[in-house]
Amino acid sequence: MLVLIPVVIAALNALQIDAVTGPASNMLSRLLAAVPAVFAATLVLVLSYTVGGVVAELVSRALEAAGFNRALAALGVTGQLGTPGRAPSAIAGQLVFAGIILVAAIEAAGLLGFVALQTLLASVLVLAGHVLLGLVVFGIGLYLADLAARTIRSSGAANARPLASAARAAILVLSGAMALRQMGLANEIINLAFGLLVGAIAVAVAIAFGLGSRETAGRHVEEWVRSYRSGR
Repeated sequence: MLVLIPVVIAALNALQIDAVTGPASNMLSRLLAAVPAVFAATLVLVLSYTVGGVVAELVSRALEAAGFNRALAALGVTGQLGTPGRAPSAIAGQLVFAGIILVAAIEAAGLLGFVALQTLLASVLVLAGHVLLGLVVFGIGLYLADLAARTIRSSGAANARPLASAARAAILVLSGAMALRQMGLANEIINLAFGLLVGAIAVAVAIAFGLGSRETAGRHVEEWVRSYRSGR
């Protein structure tokens, strides 16, 4: 095929019929000029597919050996840990493979001159990075929430169970807001909701202290006033 294209171009030029041979010759010339770029893009995709499979397998085995599956199981993220290809370590390996293929596709689109496709794929890669980082943030928050709840329950303090639940819920809400913000999902709405939540908690505490414990609050205020006057 590559040998026939120059022969066909030379034959069309020999006819010297510009109205017919001109467009056909230009088309074949562009096709011949695009062959190296197509070959390079195909080579990049094939190599990335091969290397990506090896790297994904290495990452999956390394995470499994490091106890990644057991750590997520301890957090309650059990999933299908016993099913091949469904373990969290295998999913992480597949995500690494998808990232390598996406980077290779961006490079291949650039080699072919598809600027719009290259820009679109780059935007998808950036968005995927934000989403993945948000999931990591929420995973860390889930771990810290579970750790705080266990610590409070094991402390033996009064009302340990409701305090543990409240601490776990507060950490999960905070980590969820941070994760959504990292993903870039409606930052203004998240800020407003978090501000309203904190304000509602402050108002609830103030009302509970002011109405439910008016006598205690009054005594504390009187003590503060007396100490202030005595200090003067």
